[in-house]
Amino acid sequence: LDTHVWALTYAHLRWSLLQRAGKNFQLNIEDDDAYWEAMKAISVGFLGGTNGRLSWKQIRDNGGKGELDKNYKDRMIEELKTVMIQLEPNRWNVENDSGTDDDDNDNDRESLPTDEEFGQVIDYFVRDHLFPLIEIQEEMFKDVDPFNEETVIKAYKCTQKQNAIMEKFGAFSKNEAMRRSFEQSRLAREEKTKGMM
Repeated sequence: LDTHVWALTYAHLRWSLLQRAGKNFQLNIEDDDAYWEAMKAISVGFLGGTNGRLSWKQIRDNGGKGELDKNYKDRMIEELKTVMIQLEPNRWNVENDSGTDDDDNDNDRESLPTDEEFGQVIDYFVRDHLFPLIEIQEEMFKDVDPFNEETVIKAYKCTQKQNAIMEKFGAFSKNEAMRRSFEQSRLAREEKTKGMM
């Protein structure tokens, strides 16, 4: 599953979180290391460690429902915060371990979104975004016969389902342009194939 195509990187988590929180998501990245950290795949599957694997198993066993393990979710929140601070070290008002600000000149700095807002985005990405994408991929690539037209029809239907998932992602992230783009693509394909299936 392509983490960039399906919005499964820390950069995408950041983008969705900031849009949902009504904060500016645009930035000019000048640090290559920070860029590559942001482009890492989110911690799911084997990348999620034991707690991540257990969360994923529970979600799969419950048909896409269930809660993420608290330790796993907390770890993902901290990983996302770290990426956001690396990308914009002068933007965020960050407390150190003693509960005081790291810098006395933080009056102009913004507060990070709340942990609840972080958690909502992480829940959505793992349970409501990734899970259905994986299900679609499994359906699309199971029992493939390149000489059977049913394989082509199945691929088309699964692509339409993927577009619907990305529409929902745009709506969740409060990005109407993205939602509309995937909707228009899906509807245009439906129109072209009307009466053929």
